[in-house]
Amino acid sequence: MTPNPTVNVTNGTRLWVWRGLLVLLAGFLTWQIILQGLATQGLTEVDKGDLAAAQRILRFRPQHPEALYVDASVQLPNAPDLAEAQLRTAFKQDPTRGMILLSLAELALAREDTNTADALAEQAVVLQPVKAAVLRRAAMYWLNRGQVVRGLQLLSQALLAREEANQDVLDTFLKLAEDPVGRVALAPLAQEFPSWWPDFFARVARRATDLDTVRFLYGLRALAPQHPLTLPERQAYMQRLLKDGQIAEAYLTWITGLTERERREMGLLHNGGFEIPLGTGGFDWRWTPLRQVTANTAATLGVSGERALQLVFRNHEGSFHHLRQSLFLDPGTYRLSGKIRADSLATQGGLRWTLACLQPSGSVLGHSERFLGSEKWRNFTLDFAVPDQCQLQEIRLESASSRPHEQRVTGEIWFDDLAIRRTSGLSAVAKADERARERESDSTELTPPSPDHDRESPSGETQAQETVVQ
Repeated sequence: MTPNPTVNVTNGTRLWVWRGLLVLLAGFLTWQIILQGLATQGLTEVDKGDLAAAQRILRFRPQHPEALYVDASVQLPNAPDLAEAQLRTAFKQDPTRGMILLSLAELALAREDTNTADALAEQAVVLQPVKAAVLRRAAMYWLNRGQVVRGLQLLSQALLAREEANQDVLDTFLKLAEDPVGRVALAPLAQEFPSWWPDFFARVARRATDLDTVRFLYGLRALAPQHPLTLPERQAYMQRLLKDGQIAEAYLTWITGLTERERREMGLLHNGGFEIPLGTGGFDWRWTPLRQVTANTAATLGVSGERALQLVFRNHEGSFHHLRQSLFLDPGTYRLSGKIRADSLATQGGLRWTLACLQPSGSVLGHSERFLGSEKWRNFTLDFAVPDQCQLQEIRLESASSRPHEQRVTGEIWFDDLAIRRTSGLSAVAKADERARERESDSTELTPPSPDHDRESPSGETQAQETVVQ
């Protein structure tokens, strides 16, 4: 059969046409990639502050939404009509950008078209509800409109969207809280209790110039039944009250936060039988963790209730003072009593209970005997006096010696039935101890402090004593 030359020519033509189209398509895609790269480079320059780079992008990409938005921002003060046209074009190209709508909202507000402006501002948040920058700008829009509550809600959402980049918003809230008129606007946020609120309240408790500011915010939170006050909030509030010398109010604040079970363990010394776990703050036991020491409430033979305090030391070195409780005792004389058991507690210096004054700080009210070695359950007592000027006290378990080689401890010690009771006066022995401490205190004032007074222990903690309730 004779080949048809016409068919061969047709097939060859089609092949060349397809090859040509592929070349054109490849060229077009290559060109688009180049343009996109140039646009990306231009936007990088914009981010660095070169706003004129937006116009250079528009020369070869006249519909580029980001470049249109940036150039519109530049044109806005002198050519608002041109800026608005650019913004509308940009939104058509990318209808997901809330910033464009916020710019259009501000233009509408400038010509007093408030209905359009408000609608655009709300739509911007709908489009990007978790974009922190959009939320912050929308917040400023509503604050400028006098809608303070709406503005604060949006600032709160910006914090939730990107808390680490919006910490300055907390300072804005702090300034508002210190304004006796403006602070009322924070009430809805206190009721909602967003996740950033505890950090904010802690900041207010530390930095507010007026205690009434802290009291007001604490009161707002107390009125939020859906989100009860948290332990960190109570602790921050108590610390500020103590800092300002409001010890009775701090004590009452702590009491109101106790559970029914915790209230049953109340006394002049809280949870002295260690029937419930150690606490975390306020006028409860506070335990500062150590690598070489564990503290637990545990069951063992010979306890009065079901549990007792167990401390296990594993080659601990350095000053020990990590178990303590703040006390709110009236001036007068008292007796600390309790039970102790030691199991191979190897230490030269031993441990002891110390009563001290926290406000004003510095004075020791009494030391118990030293505990070391091995012994079965037995009772111990300590008589002490609280002077008129001592408003806040502390009991702590600590190293009985200040010499480093005598502070090493290995072994186990138990305590149970600790209690503080008021007495009619000091015993002769207690009075002698008090006079000895006074003489020692007078001699210490004339002696320069030892170079290792606040040295760091192997656990990484300093030996300086705390002066406020944690």
